[in-house]
Amino acid sequence: MIITSVRKKCTHVKSTDVNEVNPINYTCNVNDINNVYDIYIDNSYSFSVNEEDYFKLSLYEQREMSQEELDMIKKAANFTMAKTRALVYLSFKIRTAKEIENKLLKEGYNFDTTTKVIKDLISDGYINDMLYVRKFIYDRNKLNPKSKKMLVYELKNKGIDDDLIAEGLTELKVDNILVAKDIKWV
Repeated sequence: MIITSVRKKCTHVKSTDVNEVNPINYTCNVNDINNVYDIYIDNSYSFSVNEEDYFKLSLYEQREMSQEELDMIKKAANFTMAKTRALVYLSFKIRTAKEIENKLLKEGYNFDTTTKVIKDLISDGYINDMLYVRKFIYDRNKLNPKSKKMLVYELKNKGIDDDLIAEGLTELKVDNILVAKDIKWV
């Protein structure tokens, strides 16, 4: 197998010039950190990699490789892209491991890759379900107080383990009667 061509994906940029015939331009910014390359093997598309993997794995044109090497490269590239997607998803707010898993599976990553990404993010400290439970309970009590039963229900829906929920609720001092009195009936 031979890499026959490598094409850099470019971003679509809408032109602000109203007199331009084709208002969509394709630009390849040299400083873009999200550079992605499409790899073509034997004149057909095979996979995409980010710029870092492209150089690290030496995926240059006319390079020969075995099927085993190709499978290993695809697996590594898939893992890197899945981890990048998960980090982007995490950049907006704190998330549970289950939320990340569901997002990656929905985007088409296989279960093995998703599991490895989640384990990697947990070991790096990006995912911490206990921290999520504490923050969720604290925010709920400050912004929209709920009973313990309702908190348990909401946390279970987020994929939190029962032991973590119980540990988080032991730190919580909520009186269900006071919460019920604060509810304003419309």
